Amino acid sequence: MEHYVTQIACVTVKENGELVGDLDLLVQKAICSRFEADGYRVIGEEGAEEFGSLDTGKVILVDPIDGTHNLMLGLPLFGCMLTFIEEGSVWASMIWLPAEQRLGSGGLYIAARGEGAWLYRSPTSSERLGVSNTDRISQAFVSLEGKTHALSNSEAAQRLVRISRRSRHGLSSCWAGTRLAQGSRTLTSLDALLCVGNNPWDTLPVALLAEEAGGRVTDLQGRPWSLTNCSTLLMSNGLLHQEVLQAIAGPSSENAL
Repeated sequence: MEHYVTQIACVTVKENGELVGDLDLLVQKAICSRFEADGYRVIGEEGAEEFGSLDTGKVILVDPIDGTHNLMLGLPLFGCMLTFIEEGSVWASMIWLPAEQRLGSGGLYIAARGEGAWLYRSPTSSERLGVSNTDRISQAFVSLEGKTHALSNSEAAQRLVRISRRSRHGLSSCWAGTRLAQGSRTLTSLDALLCVGNNPWDTLPVALLAEEAGGRVTDLQGRPWSLTNCSTLLMSNGLLHQEVLQAIAGPSSENAL
């Protein structure tokens, strides 16, 4: 952990108020070097390329360090996320959790469209993931992801917390999403994840992982997620999805956010 904290010690405040450390830049530079030679455009949180159209060509969306604030606090709840897009379609995603890998629990999660979601413990050892079978929201463990002010002002988030058994905020998208995708194997399952006002590199890799693990992902009106509809999403084990959508719905779509 000290090694990671040292690498992120030099921190810059971006125009949007978010923080970026040296480690973010180093990771994104390494990913660019690896994949640009294969014809991918690398678009990431730290500006490898200006955010543009995702509808054409081969694109990789990168979140080099998801959970930067956790890392700066010395918490292990951070990771690296990649989303692979070809001709406007998300076809694969990868999530790497260094702290989990150091603990010997795997740490590398990969999903491919139509091929399932997998946890890799080593190059030769993998396990297919599946979501939980919790079927009542009153028994569900839920997670919230998004900027603090967006969540505090979100009626949908407030309703979800009230109707669920237990909730967490701030795990980071990478940790929350991987807990949701493996709900069938953990001692306590995470059953739903609400993302509010997030960027595509925060939600897209997790959305594919959750779906390929057997879950369901939509916006708060029940519409399918897409490259242009991925900022505010509800991800669940599927069994709870309709109940949650109905419970968090407000008098208008604007209030529901």
